[in-house]
Amino acid sequence: MTDGVAAFLFMWDAFGGDRDDWQLEYRFAPPCRWRFDLAMPGKRVAVEIDGGTWTGGRHVRGEGYERDCRKLNAAAALGWSVFRLTTSMAADPDEVQAIMAVCGREVGDA
Repeated sequence: MTDGVAAFLFMWDAFGGDRDDWQLEYRFAPPCRWRFDLAMPGKRVAVEIDGGTWTGGRHVRGEGYERDCRKLNAAAALGWSVFRLTTSMAADPDEVQAIMAVCGREVGDA
């Protein structure tokens, strides 16, 4: 589990969510090998946490960025709502609460 995923799940729990709401490394479009970092398949909501955004990581370089675009376009065509976060955004209370609202969870829900 990456630092960003761990931070997001920590915040999700802190606001009354249940980390079991999420499936890790969910493969959403077989036979493609694409996976979401976190997914709620029943709601078709996913979270992608892009590390290395400030250090020239794969997600911000040409080929990696283009592959991410193809993956996210395929997800949209299949009806998924995908939230794309940087590692620091994954620990931001406002970002996590916004995703909770889309998932139909209120802050403090048990």
